[in-house]
Amino acid sequence: MRKVIELLKVYLLDTLRKWTNLLFGVLMMLAVLAITGFVLNQGTTAEIVASYSAFIVSYAAVSAVAYSITGEKEKGLYRMYRSSKLSKENYVIEKVIMASLPLILSALIIGIGVAVSDVVLSRLIAPILVLCVLSHAGIGLIFAAYFETHEDMQKIITLFLIGTMFLAPVFYTTEGLPNIVQLAQNIVPLTYGVESMREVMVQGSNLGSIWKDMTMLSVLSVLTMSLGYRKLEF
Repeated sequence: MRKVIELLKVYLLDTLRKWTNLLFGVLMMLAVLAITGFVLNQGTTAEIVASYSAFIVSYAAVSAVAYSITGEKEKGLYRMYRSSKLSKENYVIEKVIMASLPLILSALIIGIGVAVSDVVLSRLIAPILVLCVLSHAGIGLIFAAYFETHEDMQKIITLFLIGTMFLAPVFYTTEGLPNIVQLAQNIVPLTYGVESMREVMVQGSNLGSIWKDMTMLSVLSVLTMSLGYRKLEF
């Protein structure tokens, strides 16, 4: 665990040195989501808040893990970590913890939603968001296993963002969509995150109403993390 903490310190210090880029990225993300959300989303403010809180942590988890590992590969740090006494398990744990930091941003969005709309707070929000992070951190590990440069990673992350943003029901509901689209949504972890967040934050549903979404999100979390862990050479 000490090695995990040391890696996190390195990451946080590097992030703080680039705080202006981080701030700009967060503001741009919020601005784009706000504009597209209120234009494309026909739901209530509470539904938008529920969707965004899941979407932001999911996209951030993929990006944080994938870009972090790729950046370390380009700087030669990844090779150094591999030749050190650092275990693969500790390395992956550090990346998952790092990917969990955007939960703070999601909590901020939910807090704003509570202040300006009728968002329902529930104990189920935390486990849903954590599963969103895990499932997408696993996808980030998979990407990092196959791409070596920041440029290549940027291309795949952009494609992933576009595909996920419009395939998962972030800006709409699944009712009335073609069967082929609904079938494709079943393999997208964010689909289950968004739908379960809407259930608990808008309708005030309990675990009995979202257990299927939670189960699928858990299964996809295990699958992506397991595959990412196996494919990542360390």
